[in-house]
Amino acid sequence: MVSPRRAPVGLAVLATLMVAGCGRRDEHADKGSAAPPVVAPTPTPPPADAPPAPAAVEWYRAVVGSDLEEVPFFVSMPPPGTLGSCTIVNGDEHIPVECTWEDASTIVLEFRMFATRIRAERGPDGTLSGGWQMSRIAGPMLPARFAAIRIPRPDPTLRFPAAAATTPPAAVGDFSGTWKVQFTMLEAGKGMLTQTSDGVVTGTIIPRGIGDMRYLAGNARGNTLWLSTFDGQHAYVLRAELDPGRQALAGTWVFPQITRDRFTAHRVATLDTALVEKLHLRRGAKGVTIPQLDDPRYRGKPVIVDYFGTWCPACMDLTPFLVELYRRHHEAGLEIVSFALEGTTDDAYNRQQVEYFRKLYAIPWPIVVLPGEYTEAEDLLPRELEGTGGYPITIFLNRDHSIRGMHSGFFGPAAGEDHQLLKKRFEGYVEAMLASP
Repeated sequence: MVSPRRAPVGLAVLATLMVAGCGRRDEHADKGSAAPPVVAPTPTPPPADAPPAPAAVEWYRAVVGSDLEEVPFFVSMPPPGTLGSCTIVNGDEHIPVECTWEDASTIVLEFRMFATRIRAERGPDGTLSGGWQMSRIAGPMLPARFAAIRIPRPDPTLRFPAAAATTPPAAVGDFSGTWKVQFTMLEAGKGMLTQTSDGVVTGTIIPRGIGDMRYLAGNARGNTLWLSTFDGQHAYVLRAELDPGRQALAGTWVFPQITRDRFTAHRVATLDTALVEKLHLRRGAKGVTIPQLDDPRYRGKPVIVDYFGTWCPACMDLTPFLVELYRRHHEAGLEIVSFALEGTTDDAYNRQQVEYFRKLYAIPWPIVVLPGEYTEAEDLLPRELEGTGGYPITIFLNRDHSIRGMHSGFFGPAAGEDHQLLKKRFEGYVEAMLASP
Protein backbone atom coordinates (compact mmCIF):
# COMPACT_ATOMS: atom_id res chain seq x y z
CA MET A 1 0.00 0.00 0.00
CA VAL A 2 1.30 3.45 -0.88
CA SER A 3 1.82 5.55 2.20
CA PRO A 4 0.52 9.12 1.90
CA ARG A 5 2.85 12.06 2.05
CA ARG A 6 2.34 15.78 1.91
CA ALA A 7 1.50 17.00 -1.60
CA PRO A 8 3.23 20.04 -3.11
CA VAL A 9 1.46 23.41 -2.92
CA GLY A 10 -1.27 23.62 -5.56
CA LEU A 11 -1.21 25.49 -8.86
CA ALA A 12 -3.18 28.40 -7.46
CA VAL A 13 -0.50 29.05 -4.85
CA LEU A 14 2.19 28.87 -7.53
CA ALA A 15 0.32 31.48 -9.57
CA THR A 16 0.34 33.78 -6.54
CA LEU A 17 4.09 33.32 -6.09
CA MET A 18 4.69 34.19 -9.72
CA VAL A 19 2.73 37.50 -9.80
CA ALA A 20 4.87 40.31 -11.15
CA GLY A 21 4.80 43.96 -9.99
CA CYS A 22 2.00 46.22 -11.18
CA GLY A 23 2.42 49.31 -13.36
CA ARG A 24 3.19 52.81 -12.11
CA ARG A 25 2.38 56.31 -13.33
CA ASP A 26 4.99 58.86 -14.49
CA GLU A 27 6.09 60.77 -11.37
CA HIS A 28 8.00 63.39 -13.42
CA ALA A 29 5.14 64.68 -15.58
CA ASP A 30 4.93 68.50 -15.57
CA LYS A 31 1.31 69.22 -14.76
CA GLY A 32 1.62 72.91 -15.61
CA SER A 33 2.64 72.67 -19.25
CA ALA A 34 1.84 70.61 -22.30
CA ALA A 35 4.25 67.83 -23.01
CA PRO A 36 6.13 68.06 -26.33
CA PRO A 37 5.01 65.58 -28.96
CA VAL A 38 6.89 62.31 -29.04
CA VAL A 39 8.06 61.16 -32.46
CA ALA A 40 8.71 57.45 -32.77
CA PRO A 41 11.96 56.64 -34.60
CA THR A 42 11.68 54.90 -37.94
CA PRO A 43 12.53 51.21 -37.38
CA THR A 44 15.57 49.91 -39.24
CA PRO A 45 14.67 46.84 -41.31
CA PRO A 46 16.80 43.75 -40.58
CA PRO A 47 19.36 42.76 -43.22
CA ALA A 48 18.19 40.27 -45.81
CA ASP A 49 20.48 37.54 -44.47
CA ALA A 50 19.55 38.07 -40.80
CA PRO A 51 18.49 34.91 -38.94
CA PRO A 52 14.75 34.63 -38.28
CA ALA A 53 13.45 35.95 -34.97
CA PRO A 54 13.04 33.24 -32.31
CA ALA A 55 9.59 31.72 -32.26
CA ALA A 56 7.30 32.85 -29.49
CA VAL A 57 6.88 30.37 -26.65
CA GLU A 58 4.85 30.12 -23.48
CA TRP A 59 6.38 28.62 -20.34
CA TYR A 60 4.59 26.27 -17.96
CA ARG A 61 5.31 24.55 -14.70
CA ALA A 62 3.90 21.08 -15.34
CA VAL A 63 3.34 17.97 -13.24
CA VAL A 64 2.61 14.32 -13.98
CA GLY A 65 1.41 11.74 -11.50
CA SER A 66 -1.12 11.72 -8.69
CA ASP A 67 -1.54 14.48 -6.13
CA LEU A 68 0.56 12.57 -3.60
CA GLU A 69 3.27 11.69 -6.14
CA GLU A 70 3.51 14.73 -8.43
CA VAL A 71 6.64 15.00 -10.58
CA PRO A 72 7.21 18.65 -11.57
CA PHE A 73 9.14 19.94 -14.58
CA PHE A 74 9.25 23.02 -16.81
CA VAL A 75 8.06 22.96 -20.41
CA SER A 76 7.78 25.57 -23.16
CA MET A 77 5.04 25.43 -25.80
CA PRO A 78 4.10 27.53 -28.82
CA PRO A 79 1.11 29.83 -28.27
CA PRO A 80 -2.28 28.16 -28.83
CA GLY A 81 -3.05 27.47 -32.46
CA THR A 82 0.49 28.22 -33.69
CA LEU A 83 3.24 25.98 -35.03
CA GLY A 84 6.43 25.23 -33.14
CA SER A 85 8.12 22.72 -30.88
CA CYS A 86 8.13 22.15 -27.16
CA THR A 87 11.09 21.92 -24.78
CA ILE A 88 11.25 20.16 -21.42
CA VAL A 89 13.72 21.55 -18.89
CA ASN A 90 15.32 19.63 -16.02
CA GLY A 91 18.15 21.71 -14.62
CA ASP A 92 20.76 22.01 -17.40
CA GLU A 93 18.92 19.52 -19.61
CA HIS A 94 16.75 20.79 -22.48
CA ILE A 95 14.78 18.09 -24.31
CA PRO A 96 13.15 19.05 -27.66
CA VAL A 97 9.72 17.48 -28.11
CA GLU A 98 7.41 17.31 -31.12
CA CYS A 99 4.13 19.00 -30.27
CA THR A 100 1.01 20.07 -32.16
CA TRP A 101 -2.01 22.18 -31.33
CA GLU A 102 -4.88 20.15 -32.78
CA ASP A 103 -7.06 23.22 -32.34
CA ALA A 104 -7.01 26.38 -30.21
CA SER A 105 -7.45 24.39 -27.00
CA THR A 106 -5.91 20.91 -27.46
CA ILE A 107 -2.18 20.20 -27.58
CA VAL A 108 -0.37 16.87 -28.04
CA LEU A 109 3.27 16.26 -27.12
CA GLU A 110 4.75 13.25 -28.90
CA PHE A 111 7.75 11.40 -27.46
CA ARG A 112 8.37 9.24 -30.51
CA MET A 113 11.42 7.52 -29.10
CA PHE A 114 9.36 6.13 -26.23
CA ALA A 115 6.03 5.87 -28.09
CA THR A 116 4.47 7.95 -25.29
CA ARG A 117 2.45 11.15 -25.44
CA ILE A 118 0.83 13.91 -23.42
CA ARG A 119 -2.57 15.20 -24.48
CA ALA A 120 -4.00 18.23 -22.70
CA GLU A 121 -6.86 20.71 -22.92
CA ARG A 122 -6.41 24.43 -22.28
CA GLY A 123 -8.90 25.97 -19.90
CA PRO A 124 -10.30 29.53 -19.92
CA ASP A 125 -7.69 30.54 -17.33
CA GLY A 126 -4.82 29.28 -19.49
CA THR A 127 -4.06 26.19 -17.43
CA LEU A 128 -3.62 22.80 -19.10
CA SER A 129 -5.02 19.49 -17.91
CA GLY A 130 -4.95 16.03 -19.41
CA GLY A 131 -3.02 12.77 -19.29
CA TRP A 132 0.39 11.25 -19.93
CA GLN A 133 0.07 7.97 -21.85
CA MET A 134 2.91 5.93 -20.44
CA SER A 135 5.16 3.38 -22.16
CA ARG A 136 3.86 0.01 -23.29
CA ILE A 137 6.71 -1.60 -21.36
CA ALA A 138 4.95 -0.73 -18.12
CA GLY A 139 1.91 -2.76 -19.20
CA PRO A 140 -1.74 -1.70 -19.53
CA MET A 141 -2.65 1.11 -17.16
CA LEU A 142 -4.63 4.33 -17.03
CA PRO A 143 -2.81 7.44 -18.26
CA ALA A 144 -1.08 9.38 -15.51
CA ARG A 145 -2.50 12.81 -14.73
CA PHE A 146 -0.90 15.84 -16.40
CA ALA A 147 -1.45 19.46 -15.39
CA ALA A 148 0.35 22.73 -16.15
CA ILE A 149 0.11 26.42 -15.28
CA ARG A 150 1.55 29.41 -17.15
CA ILE A 151 4.68 31.00 -15.69
CA PRO A 152 6.83 33.92 -16.88
CA ARG A 153 9.97 31.77 -17.16
CA PRO A 154 11.42 28.48 -15.88
CA ASP A 155 12.48 29.82 -12.46
CA PRO A 156 14.52 27.02 -10.83
CA THR A 157 13.69 28.35 -7.35
CA LEU A 158 10.04 27.43 -7.95
CA ARG A 159 10.32 23.92 -9.36
CA PHE A 160 8.92 22.80 -6.00
CA PRO A 161 6.83 25.74 -4.72
CA ALA A 162 6.20 23.80 -1.50
CA ALA A 163 9.89 24.33 -0.74
CA ALA A 164 9.62 28.08 -1.32
CA ALA A 165 6.60 28.24 0.99
CA THR A 166 8.26 26.55 3.98
CA THR A 167 11.30 28.24 5.46
CA PRO A 168 13.46 31.17 4.32
CA PRO A 169 16.51 30.43 2.18
CA ALA A 170 18.79 31.32 5.10
CA ALA A 171 17.66 28.13 6.82
CA VAL A 172 18.60 25.83 3.93
CA GLY A 173 20.77 22.85 4.84
CA ASP A 174 23.76 21.92 2.72
CA PHE A 175 22.98 18.99 0.39
CA SER A 176 25.91 19.51 -1.98
CA GLY A 177 28.72 17.01 -2.44
CA THR A 178 29.14 13.29 -3.00
CA TRP A 179 26.84 10.78 -1.30
CA LYS A 180 27.06 7.03 -0.83
CA VAL A 181 23.45 5.93 -1.34
CA GLN A 182 21.77 2.70 -0.28
CA PHE A 183 18.38 1.88 -1.79
CA THR A 184 16.14 -0.94 -0.62
CA MET A 185 15.51 -2.31 -4.14
CA LEU A 186 18.02 -0.50 -6.33
CA GLU A 187 20.87 -1.42 -3.98
CA ALA A 188 23.98 0.78 -3.69
CA GLY A 189 24.44 4.05 -5.55
CA LYS A 190 26.51 7.20 -5.92
CA GLY A 191 24.94 10.64 -5.65
CA MET A 192 26.49 13.91 -6.84
CA LEU A 193 24.66 17.13 -5.94
CA THR A 194 25.38 20.83 -6.45
CA GLN A 195 23.56 23.55 -4.52
CA THR A 196 23.30 27.32 -4.94
CA SER A 197 22.81 29.91 -2.21
CA ASP A 198 19.06 30.16 -2.94
CA GLY A 199 18.50 26.45 -2.35
CA VAL A 200 18.44 25.27 -5.99
CA VAL A 201 19.88 21.75 -6.18
CA THR A 202 20.92 19.82 -9.30
CA GLY A 203 22.81 16.61 -9.93
CA THR A 204 22.18 12.92 -10.38
CA ILE A 205 22.28 9.54 -8.64
CA ILE A 206 23.81 6.40 -10.17
CA PRO A 207 22.12 3.26 -8.78
CA ARG A 208 23.96 -0.03 -9.19
CA GLY A 209 23.96 -1.48 -12.69
CA ILE A 210 21.34 0.74 -14.37
CA GLY A 211 23.07 4.01 -15.28
CA ASP A 212 22.22 7.42 -13.89
CA MET A 213 18.84 8.89 -12.91
CA ARG A 214 19.19 11.67 -15.47
CA TYR A 215 19.29 15.40 -14.71
CA LEU A 216 17.71 15.77 -11.29
CA ALA A 217 16.67 19.30 -10.31
CA GLY A 218 14.82 20.74 -7.36
CA ASN A 219 14.85 22.77 -4.19
CA ALA A 220 16.04 22.56 -0.62
CA ARG A 221 14.48 24.30 2.35
CA GLY A 222 15.38 23.66 5.94
CA ASN A 223 16.52 20.05 6.15
CA THR A 224 14.23 18.86 3.33
CA LEU A 225 15.26 18.24 -0.28
CA TRP A 226 12.94 17.77 -3.29
CA LEU A 227 14.29 16.58 -6.67
CA SER A 228 12.59 15.52 -9.91
CA THR A 229 13.12 14.75 -13.58
CA PHE A 230 10.85 13.96 -16.55
CA ASP A 231 11.77 12.95 -20.10
CA GLY A 232 8.53 11.53 -21.54
CA GLN A 233 9.30 7.98 -20.42
CA HIS A 234 10.69 8.36 -16.91
CA ALA A 235 9.20 10.47 -14.14
CA TYR A 236 11.14 10.49 -10.88
CA VAL A 237 10.56 12.44 -7.69
CA LEU A 238 12.79 12.19 -4.65
CA ARG A 239 12.30 13.64 -1.19
CA ALA A 240 14.99 13.41 1.48
CA GLU A 241 15.59 14.69 5.00
CA LEU A 242 19.01 15.80 6.25
CA ASP A 243 19.92 14.57 9.72
CA PRO A 244 20.89 17.10 12.45
CA GLY A 245 24.57 16.32 11.91
CA ARG A 246 24.11 17.14 8.20
CA GLN A 247 26.12 14.09 7.13
CA ALA A 248 23.27 11.66 6.38
CA LEU A 249 20.03 11.57 4.35
CA ALA A 250 16.91 9.43 4.49
CA GLY A 251 14.22 9.58 1.86
CA THR A 252 12.01 8.06 -0.82
CA TRP A 253 12.35 7.73 -4.59
CA VAL A 254 9.05 7.41 -6.50
CA PHE A 255 8.17 6.57 -10.09
CA PRO A 256 4.40 7.32 -10.07
CA GLN A 257 2.16 4.32 -10.81
CA ILE A 258 5.27 2.13 -11.24
CA THR A 259 7.30 1.79 -8.05
CA ARG A 260 8.75 3.44 -4.96
CA ASP A 261 11.92 2.77 -3.03
CA ARG A 262 13.34 4.03 0.24
CA PHE A 263 16.97 5.08 0.56
CA THR A 264 19.59 6.39 2.96
CA ALA A 265 22.79 8.23 2.12
CA HIS A 266 26.00 9.31 3.83
CA ARG A 267 28.24 12.15 2.75
CA VAL A 268 31.70 11.05 1.54
CA ALA A 269 34.73 12.86 0.17
CA THR A 270 35.02 10.64 -2.92
CA LEU A 271 33.39 7.46 -4.18
CA ASP A 272 34.62 5.09 -6.88
CA THR A 273 31.95 4.03 -9.37
CA ALA A 274 33.11 0.43 -8.91
CA LEU A 275 30.52 0.49 -6.13
CA VAL A 276 27.69 0.53 -8.68
CA GLU A 277 29.06 -2.05 -11.11
CA LYS A 278 27.67 -5.56 -10.76
CA LEU A 279 27.91 -7.28 -14.16
CA HIS A 280 30.17 -10.35 -14.09
CA LEU A 281 30.58 -13.88 -15.46
CA ARG A 282 29.13 -16.87 -13.68
CA ARG A 283 31.63 -18.96 -11.76
CA GLY A 284 33.61 -21.13 -14.15
CA ALA A 285 32.63 -19.22 -17.31
CA LYS A 286 35.46 -18.11 -19.59
CA GLY A 287 33.46 -16.17 -22.17
CA VAL A 288 29.98 -15.51 -23.56
CA THR A 289 27.92 -17.54 -26.02
CA ILE A 290 26.50 -15.34 -28.79
CA PRO A 291 25.60 -17.36 -31.92
CA GLN A 292 25.62 -14.30 -34.19
CA LEU A 293 29.38 -13.95 -33.65
CA ASP A 294 29.91 -17.11 -35.74
CA ASP A 295 29.19 -14.96 -38.80
CA PRO A 296 32.36 -14.69 -40.96
CA ARG A 297 32.25 -10.88 -40.77
CA TYR A 298 33.24 -11.06 -37.08
CA ARG A 299 35.97 -13.71 -37.28
CA GLY A 300 39.31 -12.38 -36.09
CA LYS A 301 37.72 -8.97 -35.43
CA PRO A 302 37.40 -7.07 -32.16
CA VAL A 303 33.67 -6.70 -31.45
CA ILE A 304 31.53 -4.53 -29.19
CA VAL A 305 28.29 -6.34 -28.31
CA ASP A 306 25.55 -3.88 -27.35
CA TYR A 307 22.32 -5.00 -25.63
CA PHE A 308 19.96 -2.02 -25.55
CA GLY A 309 16.36 -0.81 -25.75
CA THR A 310 15.04 2.21 -27.63
CA TRP A 311 13.09 3.07 -24.45
CA CYS A 312 16.33 3.30 -22.42
CA PRO A 313 17.77 6.83 -21.86
CA ALA A 314 21.17 5.43 -20.82
CA CYS A 315 21.21 3.65 -24.20
CA MET A 316 20.52 6.97 -25.90
CA ASP A 317 23.53 8.43 -24.10
CA LEU A 318 25.77 5.52 -25.08
CA THR A 319 24.75 5.09 -28.73
CA PRO A 320 26.26 8.34 -30.11
CA PHE A 321 29.54 7.41 -28.42
CA LEU A 322 29.45 3.92 -29.96
CA VAL A 323 28.86 5.51 -33.37
CA GLU A 324 31.89 7.72 -32.78
CA LEU A 325 34.05 4.73 -31.80
CA TYR A 326 32.88 2.80 -34.85
CA ARG A 327 33.65 5.60 -37.29
CA ARG A 328 37.13 6.11 -35.80
CA HIS A 329 38.15 2.47 -35.58
CA HIS A 330 36.14 0.48 -38.13
CA GLU A 331 38.89 0.64 -40.76
CA ALA A 332 41.26 -0.90 -38.18
CA GLY A 333 38.85 -3.81 -37.78
CA LEU A 334 36.35 -2.80 -35.06
CA GLU A 335 32.87 -4.27 -35.44
CA ILE A 336 29.71 -3.65 -33.42
CA VAL A 337 26.53 -5.68 -33.20
CA SER A 338 23.45 -4.53 -31.28
CA PHE A 339 20.58 -6.54 -29.80
CA ALA A 340 17.37 -4.61 -29.16
CA LEU A 341 14.95 -5.69 -26.45
CA GLU A 342 11.78 -3.64 -26.88
CA GLY A 343 9.82 -5.37 -24.14
CA THR A 344 6.70 -6.29 -26.13
CA THR A 345 5.50 -9.22 -28.24
CA ASP A 346 4.28 -6.83 -30.97
CA ASP A 347 6.89 -7.47 -33.66
CA ALA A 348 5.71 -4.64 -35.94
CA TYR A 349 5.89 -2.15 -33.08
CA ASN A 350 9.34 -3.38 -32.02
CA ARG A 351 10.74 -3.04 -35.53
CA GLN A 352 9.17 0.39 -35.95
CA GLN A 353 10.87 1.67 -32.80
CA VAL A 354 14.23 0.14 -33.70
CA GLU A 355 14.16 1.60 -37.20
CA TYR A 356 13.40 5.06 -35.80
CA PHE A 357 16.29 4.67 -33.36
CA ARG A 358 18.64 3.52 -36.14
CA LYS A 359 17.85 6.53 -38.34
CA LEU A 360 18.01 9.01 -35.46
CA TYR A 361 21.56 8.00 -34.51
CA ALA A 362 22.71 6.95 -38.02
CA ILE A 363 23.73 3.48 -36.79
CA PRO A 364 25.75 1.70 -39.55
CA TRP A 365 26.07 -1.77 -37.96
CA PRO A 366 23.52 -4.63 -37.71
CA ILE A 367 20.73 -4.57 -35.10
CA VAL A 368 19.05 -7.83 -34.07
CA VAL A 369 15.54 -7.32 -32.62
CA LEU A 370 14.91 -9.74 -29.74
CA PRO A 371 11.33 -10.91 -29.12
CA GLY A 372 9.76 -11.10 -25.70
CA GLU A 373 8.46 -9.12 -22.75
CA TYR A 374 10.66 -6.90 -20.60
CA THR A 375 10.37 -9.44 -17.78
CA GLU A 376 12.02 -12.04 -20.05
CA ALA A 377 15.13 -9.94 -20.63
CA GLU A 378 17.47 -12.08 -18.56
CA ASP A 379 16.57 -15.19 -20.57
CA LEU A 380 17.54 -13.41 -23.80
CA LEU A 381 21.06 -12.52 -22.64
CA PRO A 382 24.14 -14.77 -22.77
CA ARG A 383 23.68 -17.43 -20.10
CA GLU A 384 27.18 -16.81 -18.73
CA LEU A 385 26.28 -13.33 -17.44
CA GLU A 386 25.23 -12.46 -13.90
CA GLY A 387 24.38 -9.11 -12.36
CA THR A 388 22.44 -7.86 -15.40
CA GLY A 389 20.46 -5.27 -13.50
CA GLY A 390 19.86 -2.76 -16.26
CA TYR A 391 20.50 -1.57 -19.81
CA PRO A 392 22.60 -1.02 -21.81
CA ILE A 393 24.83 -4.07 -21.41
CA THR A 394 28.09 -3.54 -23.27
CA ILE A 395 30.59 -6.36 -23.83
CA PHE A 396 34.03 -5.71 -25.34
CA LEU A 397 35.59 -8.70 -27.12
CA ASN A 398 39.17 -9.15 -28.32
CA ARG A 399 39.95 -10.50 -31.78
CA ASP A 400 39.70 -14.07 -30.45
CA HIS A 401 36.38 -13.03 -28.80
CA SER A 402 37.73 -13.39 -25.29
CA ILE A 403 36.33 -10.72 -22.97
CA ARG A 404 38.31 -7.50 -22.63
CA GLY A 405 35.69 -5.75 -20.48
CA MET A 406 31.97 -5.36 -19.86
CA HIS A 407 29.60 -2.91 -18.24
CA SER A 408 25.93 -2.75 -17.24
CA GLY A 409 24.27 0.64 -17.49
CA PHE A 410 25.97 3.80 -18.77
CA PHE A 411 26.83 7.08 -17.04
CA GLY A 412 25.42 9.83 -19.24
CA PRO A 413 26.33 13.55 -19.39
CA ALA A 414 24.37 14.18 -16.18
CA ALA A 415 27.10 12.22 -14.34
CA GLY A 416 29.74 14.83 -15.23
CA GLU A 417 33.26 13.59 -14.50
CA ASP A 418 32.13 9.97 -14.15
CA HIS A 419 30.67 10.19 -17.67
CA GLN A 420 34.03 11.28 -19.06
CA LEU A 421 35.97 8.64 -17.08
CA LEU A 422 33.71 5.84 -18.34
CA LYS A 423 34.16 6.99 -21.95
CA LYS A 424 37.93 6.90 -21.46
CA ARG A 425 37.67 3.39 -20.05
CA PHE A 426 35.67 2.25 -23.08
CA GLU A 427 38.23 3.84 -25.41
CA GLY A 428 40.96 1.97 -23.56
CA TYR A 429 39.11 -1.30 -24.10
CA VAL A 430 38.85 -0.61 -27.84
CA GLU A 431 42.53 0.25 -28.21
CA ALA A 432 43.51 -2.98 -26.39
CA MET A 433 41.04 -5.01 -28.48
CA LEU A 434 42.53 -3.66 -31.73
CA ALA A 435 46.03 -4.59 -30.51
CA SER A 436 45.00 -8.07 -29.40
CA PRO A 437 46.28 -11.13 -31.33
